[in-house]
Amino acid sequence: MHQALWGARAGALSRRRFLAGAGTVAAWARTRTLVHGAEKAAKPPELAWVRTNESLQLNFGPRPVARYQLTKPANGGASVESGCYFHPVHSPAGTLVTDVGPEDHRHHRGVFMGWVEVNGPAKGDFWGWGEPAPTANRRIVNRSMEPTPPIFGSARFRALNEWVADSKVLLKEELRVVTGLNDGATLINLSMQFTVDAPVKLGRWAFGGFAVRTRKDGELVAVNEAGTVKLAAPKHTDPNSNWPDATWYGLHLKLADGKEATVAVANRPSNPKTTWHVVSSIGLINPCITAPTEVEILPDKPLVLRYRVMVCDGAPKVDLLNRLAAAG
Repeated sequence: MHQALWGARAGALSRRRFLAGAGTVAAWARTRTLVHGAEKAAKPPELAWVRTNESLQLNFGPRPVARYQLTKPANGGASVESGCYFHPVHSPAGTLVTDVGPEDHRHHRGVFMGWVEVNGPAKGDFWGWGEPAPTANRRIVNRSMEPTPPIFGSARFRALNEWVADSKVLLKEELRVVTGLNDGATLINLSMQFTVDAPVKLGRWAFGGFAVRTRKDGELVAVNEAGTVKLAAPKHTDPNSNWPDATWYGLHLKLADGKEATVAVANRPSNPKTTWHVVSSIGLINPCITAPTEVEILPDKPLVLRYRVMVCDGAPKVDLLNRLAAAG
């Protein structure tokens, strides 16, 4: 009887020890999970691509930096049929600075390309204005996209786009982009090469080509390397009214929600002769190579363009923008 009682007591003790040990293991596991979670939470955010059928987006941790729209979105978007533009683009602090399909100009679309009058085997308006050339069945179409993993604070991709009028390919565009966060700014560096199978002429217009359309809910002030720009706004019907060339022009956005950001575009000396169609009342920054003269692209003479988009938080940091614009 004593032996049976002892065996029962020993069994109960063993069970208590087992349960106590299991509780300790569980507690240790919970502690490890919490520590591991803290380690994960403390890990600094990194740049990463997020790819869908419609777009390629660069994120910094959970926060979006910039999205390249491959096709026109299924819902919303601009009035044109094209994809191949950047929107949304954010400042380093996360302020949205671009706009797409605004009520005043439904064809504007973030950071985009689109000449008003492309004359070749067919004629097309890829800007979306619709007066000098047709816009129907005129599309910039992405044919391939090759992103590379982000490294050292920047990310790259190569895209091949075709500018199609009905069934005719007027322009073949090879786009190379380096984008990311650097020195307190969101940067988008673009290099574009346009090739043709038959001669193409870009008609002379005061606007068109590479452009940035910003938000305009608030006050917008034009700036450049010398500070605030006090020139009269250009007229869209008069190429001679454009502003003279400069290293960069930008807009200081004092937004309705109280946030401030500066969006600027740097030109490159290797680009064709350029004047600028900057209209603060609509949030447009447009270095225009067709304002000085029409531009011809030949099969043995591609057109190469390079620009840098710079976005900073707050009021214009002119010294920073000068430095970033001058960098290679």
